[in-house]
Amino acid sequence: MRFATILGISLCASGCAAGVTGTYAPVGQLGTSSLVAPRHIPLLYAGGPNTNEVDVYQAFLNNPAPRGRILTALDAPTGIAVDGVGNVYVCNNAGQVAPAKSVFWTVTVYHRGQTNPFRTYTDGVFSPVDVAVASDSTVYIANYSSAVTVYASGSVHPARTLQGPSGYAPVGVALDAAGDAFVSYVPKLANGGLIYKYKPGKTQGTNLGIAFTASPHGLAIDSVGDRIVAVSNAPSPGSSIEVFAPGQRHPKLTITGLFQPFMVALSRGQTRLFAADYGSGNNDGAVFVFTYPTGKLLFKDTQGTAAGAYGVALDPSASP
Repeated sequence: MRFATILGISLCASGCAAGVTGTYAPVGQLGTSSLVAPRHIPLLYAGGPNTNEVDVYQAFLNNPAPRGRILTALDAPTGIAVDGVGNVYVCNNAGQVAPAKSVFWTVTVYHRGQTNPFRTYTDGVFSPVDVAVASDSTVYIANYSSAVTVYASGSVHPARTLQGPSGYAPVGVALDAAGDAFVSYVPKLANGGLIYKYKPGKTQGTNLGIAFTASPHGLAIDSVGDRIVAVSNAPSPGSSIEVFAPGQRHPKLTITGLFQPFMVALSRGQTRLFAADYGSGNNDGAVFVFTYPTGKLLFKDTQGTAAGAYGVALDPSASP
């Protein structure tokens, strides 16, 4: 598959950025900070391995500068999720290449406005690329090197593992309002991919039967059950965001213009769709912001980690 140096990563082999303590550090003034975003300000999170950080933005602005950043305990951040109370979950994909580490991969969790993790997942975590949190705080971690591991609320030890198709690796994971889990899988030795659906509490899934010719990455499920899929054909042209109605195998909407999209996020009001496009890996990517469900491009965020974004997530207070 075409992951442009993300998986099997070596981006932090020479040492990752040092962290800061306390609340979000203002850009250009790293250190102890009192900058905490008020609850009413909608927040957007974008992260990527190029700068080894997760930047925090005010959502719904045209190409905003980061208002803060998270640096502590990150090792090439990939997928990001935010739970119902604003806790931020970050997959760290590159721990395995850093010397003298006793823990190879992690998912770190931060309270809203804080830069030190209060929880870290290591058990069952193997090259994590995406994470999702259900309304009951069940956590799903997509591990490219193994499978999707599932954690009960408050536990850092997996309760079960989702069984995927043989020869495939999970990349994206998303949940619908009913608690069903959707997982995108890519073949390890070919192009294309599949999406499986898992009922709550089940380990065996159902193939949705969508035949992708390129690689399905991040997922989002809207309120009517439409499946929003980032499909990457990089390094060749032809990447897109594809939207499938329940039970359909052909997209009802195809959004073009991206190069290497990874993760997607839908605003609470479901009128905005955010797509993290890693680009070629040379900080020429962006977080694309589209109207939803029409798919019209509004603007591209290119400041900070948005220029090399792999993961993107919205605070639950964020609307429209």
